[in-house]
Amino acid sequence: TPLWRKDDEGKTVCNTCGLYYKLHGSARPISMKSNIIWKCSRHNARAQRSSLTEPPSASNMPGML
Repeated sequence: TPLWRKDDEGKTVCNTCGLYYKLHGSARPISMKSNIIWKCSRHNARAQRSSLTEPPSASNMPGML
């Protein structure tokens, strides 16, 4: 999803505020604001996915020496 959305009036709002408005039909309260900015972990997920597609080594297979 995009980090920024357009509201009904065409104003740019953050993704969280836009989704809150769609779900609740009202503006997101300022009390729900967070000062923490989370980074996406896309690179870690991509590395983990590639390790899952590698064929297993002979040492990981039972009964094979």
